[in-house]
Amino acid sequence: MKSNLTLDALRTRPLAFALLLGFPLNAVMSEPIHGIPAELCAHELVSRMSTGWNLGNTFDAWGAPGSHLAGEIAGIETLWLGGPANQTTRSLIEAVRAAGFDILRVPVTWQKVADPSSNWEIRPDWIKRVRTVVDWAMEEDMFVILNTHHENHSLRLGEEGADNPDHPGNQFATKIWTQIAEAFRDYGEKLIFAGFNEPRHERGEQEWTGATQLVRDNLNHLNQRFVEVVRATGGNNVHRILQVPTVAAGATANGMRDFVVPKDPLNPGVNKIVWSLHTYSPFPWAHEGRGVYPGLDSITGVLDTVLENAERLGIPVLLGEWGSIHASRGPDADQELRNRQRPIHAEDYVRAARERGMPVVWWDNGGFGGAAHSWGLVRRSHPHDVSELHQEVIDGIMRGLGAAEDAR
Repeated sequence: MKSNLTLDALRTRPLAFALLLGFPLNAVMSEPIHGIPAELCAHELVSRMSTGWNLGNTFDAWGAPGSHLAGEIAGIETLWLGGPANQTTRSLIEAVRAAGFDILRVPVTWQKVADPSSNWEIRPDWIKRVRTVVDWAMEEDMFVILNTHHENHSLRLGEEGADNPDHPGNQFATKIWTQIAEAFRDYGEKLIFAGFNEPRHERGEQEWTGATQLVRDNLNHLNQRFVEVVRATGGNNVHRILQVPTVAAGATANGMRDFVVPKDPLNPGVNKIVWSLHTYSPFPWAHEGRGVYPGLDSITGVLDTVLENAERLGIPVLLGEWGSIHASRGPDADQELRNRQRPIHAEDYVRAARERGMPVVWWDNGGFGGAAHSWGLVRRSHPHDVSELHQEVIDGIMRGLGAAEDAR
């Protein structure tokens, strides 16, 4: 049946918009506890953020679709962290806040605790546990970014037709994000939903370098679907700030060029979209632990290109992952030199990003040993100590933040 709803109706009546998309009545409106202003734009909210920390390798610990429909939540949460003794605590969140971070990014893999044979229904106790951690951060007056992580298997970006409601990725995004959005509908403006983490066709052509036109087009469709699904759940989600990525969240030329800002008809004239990018710059030194930090220019070149594209699109940027591994690798590995350079790099990176209006969120995977896994800053187990070595990196982050603010 053809709808006769006008654009004006869609702008002023979220219910009409939701029904047009085919959502049931019980998935639409509820009155929020604390409203999000309709006039709050993404640029304004992002400007209030400073710097953040990822609760990595925790709720996002990978498992196959539906692999954890049973079992204890504590064990699933700490699958990659050594067991329930390292489960997230309120004191951990307090320690992160006390260290100076005001953004908590909570990566979550939902498909492992969702039943693919039953409309991707998520375990209620998993949602409850994620809410508990989000609440701790809110009580510490932090911004929270909640995403879907490691879901590429279900997004099917390498398959034609993501704009079709029957496409498996479209189905997954709709069913998973409807449940998440409904569970967090009444949270205030400091909670941001991030549609997808590093969406890509795994092991596909140019997986990390922008991928194919098909993958880029499919992601644009799913980013659009994500916005529609969240808006249709009503409450504060009508005006919530949302974050969407490029392919693999990469700052690649083709990925940024072909990125399309999702339409948001319930918020005419007010941009509610934040761009999600991850930039481990300079990559060989920061991500791979090789060579010597080449200096500020290795950061600013990438960030200037990102800024140019963001201004073209008219949206702000939040760099959801960055950092430097602790371990020095390669034939000329010099750990002592790397220890001295990491705080310098941290200060340079944060200052350069903030001078360009981009908050940054350090990737902490809870790892303090092993060449490929040493992203940790704050220890997960009580008393959540920060060694002198890693405190120097945190100090560098805070110096960079202060210098950027002083320059404004």
